[in-house]
Amino acid sequence: MKRFGLIVLKTVLWIIASVLFLLLLVAILIQVPAVQNYVKDKAVTFIQNKIHTKVQIGHISLGIPKTLVLDDVYFEDQKKDTLIAGKKLKVDISMYKLLHHTVEINEINLDGITANINRGADSVFNFDYILKAFASKPPAKPVDTSAAMVISIDKIILDKIHIGYKDEITGYNVNFFLGHFDTRIKTFDLDKMKFAIPKITLSGFNAHIIQKLVDSPDVVRPVDTTTKPLNMTLDLGTIDISKINVDYGGPTMLANVNLGQLLVDMKKIDLKNQIVGIKSISLGDTKAAFTFLQPEKVK
Repeated sequence: MKRFGLIVLKTVLWIIASVLFLLLLVAILIQVPAVQNYVKDKAVTFIQNKIHTKVQIGHISLGIPKTLVLDDVYFEDQKKDTLIAGKKLKVDISMYKLLHHTVEINEINLDGITANINRGADSVFNFDYILKAFASKPPAKPVDTSAAMVISIDKIILDKIHIGYKDEITGYNVNFFLGHFDTRIKTFDLDKMKFAIPKITLSGFNAHIIQKLVDSPDVVRPVDTTTKPLNMTLDLGTIDISKINVDYGGPTMLANVNLGQLLVDMKKIDLKNQIVGIKSISLGDTKAAFTFLQPEKVK
């Protein structure tokens, strides 16, 4: 029995050592450029076969156990125009907790991202085909919601973000550039709709907005005269905004706002009772101009 026990112990130790060796080997191999290029090519092929449009990824870095970095990303839409292009997309996510129905995102860092979004007269966005490609089929059996996915986000950093948005339904043509944005999210609870954000920093925001008068006589939108309170708990701390410039041109108004510095220290936000409390607010080096025009007629 003693000899049998030693054999079992040695076997268990060999299994543990083998698993640890394999994990170490994966951690080492995944840093090898050839392996990273292989993973990148497989990922690009899989996505292209799914959405049937051009996809490019310059480089993929995988860090054990949780970091994923994509460099020089390019997605083309169905009209062969740029949908998304980016210098760097970095996501720090806990891979181990994914096995326990928890999406724990420690950091989202986007640098040099360009996105072009548009919606045609048929109310279809130019990215709808991607959502349809990855949409899961409805389950044949009822889904067990007792093990719902828990999502948490800690840090968000955005640098040099450019977004273009054109909407034929509303008549909006928007272009904006964001220099820098960062925040830390202390509480992110989607189940209880409870969020706490101690500080938000936003700097270098430039937006150019044009709104054209749209003729839609066949569309009748009912007027909702009831205002339902938003059942969400939002705890904001300091909001630091600087170097903001917004130009707006619409059918009845032209506006320009040039904001140098806005610092707000929030006290309390009660969305359910529609109460907003502010401890202090500081506004400096800000100019604004508004011109009201005679309403245009749709030809």
